[in-house]
Amino acid sequence: MPSRIQRLRSKGWRMPPGAIYVGRPTEWGNPFSVRSPAASLAAAATGGRGNVPRDLAHGVIALYVRWLAGAPIECPITAIMAQKEWEAAGQPTPPTVEQIRRQLAGRDLVCWCPLDQPCHADVLLEIANADPAEGLGA
Repeated sequence: MPSRIQRLRSKGWRMPPGAIYVGRPTEWGNPFSVRSPAASLAAAATGGRGNVPRDLAHGVIALYVRWLAGAPIECPITAIMAQKEWEAAGQPTPPTVEQIRRQLAGRDLVCWCPLDQPCHADVLLEIANADPAEGLGA
């Protein structure tokens, strides 16, 4: 089963052959950031406390899943702030489930997130390697 690999800056670290980097500047990147003002609101909208790093990560991943699915964001203030972030990022378009499955299935995914914390790459791994009959849950 493919896995998530943490990208490192340490001397000698190399991305494994066949792995795909899915960080923010790529088409697979999460346009939502735990460092953004919307992160606390996102965490609160998804049931988190809003000031705990793990809750912030869960919040931005929940926003990422909703963005991939084309689902609305329930919290209006978060939606407005997220829209400003998208505009600043050049209004990225989410990849489709078909694109994710076609290009990422069976591949290890590389991101900067620590392996003991939530990451959007886990969402991509799940979608890419799921049964094709399954849809994207929001």
